[in-house]
Amino acid sequence: MVYDMDKALSYVMEHGSVMETYKLEFLLELGRDDKIPLEFFKRYQNDDGGFCFELKEGNPSSMGTTLSVLPWYSLLDVTYTGSFKRCVDFFLVSQSPDGSWDENLAIKDMAPQGMLVPEMLSTKLFLTSKISDELLYYDVNEYLVKKAILYMEQFMHKDGSFEGFPITNWLMFSIYSRIGDTKKADSIAPLLKSSMEKDAKSIIMYLDCIWRAKRENMLAEELLDALEDMQDKEGNWRTADGKKYYPNVTVDAIRVLRAWGRE
Repeated sequence: MVYDMDKALSYVMEHGSVMETYKLEFLLELGRDDKIPLEFFKRYQNDDGGFCFELKEGNPSSMGTTLSVLPWYSLLDVTYTGSFKRCVDFFLVSQSPDGSWDENLAIKDMAPQGMLVPEMLSTKLFLTSKISDELLYYDVNEYLVKKAILYMEQFMHKDGSFEGFPITNWLMFSIYSRIGDTKKADSIAPLLKSSMEKDAKSIIMYLDCIWRAKRENMLAEELLDALEDMQDKEGNWRTADGKKYYPNVTVDAIRVLRAWGRE
């Protein structure tokens, strides 16, 4: 299975934002201009370090939106900025005393996606595992991660899986693998395939989890084949989140496929 890079680039250039186009051009080594991401961060980053919900100026900061922006500091090689430090600090100061993270209550009436509805246990479990995974990746604060794991394990089933969205199991598999808790990671591993959702955004997240866990032999080829096969005839990848997210998920699909050597 082979995807069409030229069609993907054309789609993003036609339908994507300046930032989405730049991200893809940067990934393809077609040029670098730090001014583009820095202006983007300045425009949408709030004073608390988080990013405006759905990247709309004036909106309150959203955990989910900020998580979607965070990886691009590293990928675009701009972690030297104060913006990056403030973004990370946004997560460090927002952990609840019980070790969890929740979405900002201020966005509750703004029609957040299902995984970002505040005050829902499934949202808290997803965000707590996702933020912990990111903090481990950036080697920021292992104490906060350990505190978060204790919170998560209150909602662990006897078979090693977790309540909430399927992606939570993948994230906890990544976390356990990276902190050396092989027993708990291996207890989750057999459950991952049965919890797979056939959506490009989800498959990208699964592949990121396997990559960070350094468990490349686990379902990777199957997932990569599935992701390649999901490219539309127009060159884009779809997501259940809606058409306005197609350019972004297309860029992420290219990022993951190239990282795994699918070029």
